[in-house]
This record gives sequence, structure tokens and C-alpha cells, in this order.
Amino acid sequence: AGIIYAERLRRAVETLARRLQQEHPDANLTLSMGVAELRTDESIEELIRRVDQALYAAKKRGRDRVCASS
Repeated sequence: AGIIYAERLRRAVETLARRLQQEHPDANLTLSMGVAELRTDESIEELIRRVDQALYAAKKRGRDRVCASS
């Protein structure tokens, strides 16, 4: 479910960015996110590590996207 909300937010930012570029052609706004669910046997530190890895995967794949942790 988290990835669905994250993708909705990313699309909303994308729409805002298009509007912004109409007034400011040099403006460039994107949103990349990593998403993960807390596992029952997982610490907060482990969750943050997985989310961070997912974020860097999103950036590596071309930015402006959402990646879920496996």
C-alpha cells in the first residue's frame, strides 16, 4: 500500500513541476522515493537501511520514480 501512496505523491509533484516550468523554464523538480514495510523481526535501523537502498536504486534508475525494498 505504501508504494501506491508514494507513486501518487510523485505524480502530484510531477504535475506541479510542469506548472512551475511554464513560469520558470529553467526549473527542474523531480521526486525519487524509497519505500519499505517494517518487518516484525526488524529494527528501525534495518528498516531505514532498506529504505535508503531503495531510494538510491530509484535515483540510479533515472530519478523521478518510486522503488520498493525487497
